Amino acid sequence: MSLRGRRLLYDPVHEHDACGVGFVADVSGQRSPRILDLAVESGVNLTHCGAVDADARTGDGAGILTQVPHQLLRRYLQARLARDEDLAVGMVFLPGQDPLSRERCQAIIDAAVQRHGFCALGRREAPVDPSCLGDKARATQPATEAIVWNSWRP
Repeated sequence: MSLRGRRLLYDPVHEHDACGVGFVADVSGQRSPRILDLAVESGVNLTHCGAVDADARTGDGAGILTQVPHQLLRRYLQARLARDEDLAVGMVFLPGQDPLSRERCQAIIDAAVQRHGFCALGRREAPVDPSCLGDKARATQPATEAIVWNSWRP
């Protein structure tokens, strides 16, 4: 597509039904629990846009992206970090029903991260509440893990 001879990355031909997105931020960069509260409210207000199965309990998932909580991670890791910017967190979805497949996936992720010069400082299974899931979602629920990396080796 072009606009007066300029090539654009956006082309309305690619428009089709899609999920909703909410964006909440404090333009001053201040961290605040209020921002998280507003983000959760935004997600709730987008429920009508989500893909929900006939059981009304199985959806295609939703999430909230936040800043890396450096202070919390420092306490959790009990590690001395030279700079907060050296810390990275990855949320990964692993096979939830098959422990051997999960271990294999973890090994692949760890090898890839090490190959790029990062060091895994810790991992933690994310707490979940499966009681709100429908039968279909529960049967295929992945394991969700947070992995914390640093660009230096301890």
